[in-house]
Parts: sequence; structure tokens; C-alpha cells
Amino acid sequence: RFEEEIKSFQEKAKVKRKFPTRIVIEVTESSEAAYIMFAGNYVAVDISGKVIEVLKASKVQADKPVITGMSLKKFEKGTVFTASEAKKGEFVTELLLSLKKNDLFADVKKIDISNLNNAKMTLNTETTVIVGDNSQLDYKMAYLIEVLKNLDNLRGGEIDLSDTKNVIYKGGK
Repeated sequence: RFEEEIKSFQEKAKVKRKFPTRIVIEVTESSEAAYIMFAGNYVAVDISGKVIEVLKASKVQADKPVITGMSLKKFEKGTVFTASEAKKGEFVTELLLSLKKNDLFADVKKIDISNLNNAKMTLNTETTVIVGDNSQLDYKMAYLIEVLKNLDNLRGGEIDLSDTKNVIYKGGK
């Protein structure tokens, strides 16, 4: 049972042999990357979509991005969640990976994927970011970083990244 528990919540493990008689095992634990809001609960998932735990939303102060607009078919601790709509599940995992790669997790408060062609994020500054579809996510997130540098901590407004050839910012405070 203990072996299963460790296996379920590891992100990666390395086994090294140290000559002559030692073996070193390095385990990196999975950590919460985001919460998926489902049926009044937060389903805490890691970067790859593996379910870490299920928490009552009313009892938790969300300190990670909260994902809405998606229902879950299956969410068992230690396994990757299954979305009712597979494309939404793929979108979420791609977006989470892109947010991590671009070091944007700390800036994102909410992700709404109700509409796969018009996904939106709300930043901690209350700025809405229209991501659009899941094409060019890494490029869009890199672009977002540059836009945010130029906004100099303005609050509110809207950044439309859905068309990367015509990015639009509508004022904030």
C-alpha cells in the first residue's frame, strides 16, 4: 500500500547506482498547479493533470489558478483526470504546461474554458486575457509576458491574444 501511495503522487523518480554497493533514489513529488472547479469542489491537479486531492471549495482559499467551464468524467487521486469533453481536458493540460514554461502561474487567478475557441484567464491584477483557442499557446504566453511588462502593474482592462498578429489591449486603471 505504501509503495502505491508514493507511486501515485510522484512527478518523477531517478534511480542511480553509486559504486560499489549503494543505490540512490531521488523522488520529485507532484505538487498542486491548479484547481478545477467541479460540483462545489476544487479538484487539485498537478502540471500534467494528475489529481492530487479533492477539497470543498467553501473551505479553501484558492492560491492557485481556478479552472471553470469544464466538467469531469473521472477524477481519482493519483491518476490523470478525464474531462467530459476530451478537447477541454487537452486544452487545460496544454495551458498548464505553457503557464509553467513561461513562469506565469503566480499571475493567474482564474481560467475559463467554457468556450474552447474563446478561453479566458483573469490575472491577479483583475486584467482579463482572451487566449482564444489552444493554437500557439507558448507564443501567446511569451507575448503576454511582454505586454505585462509594458502595462507597469495597471489593474483591470483586457488583453486579447486570440489573434497574435493583432494583439489588443483595452484600458485599465
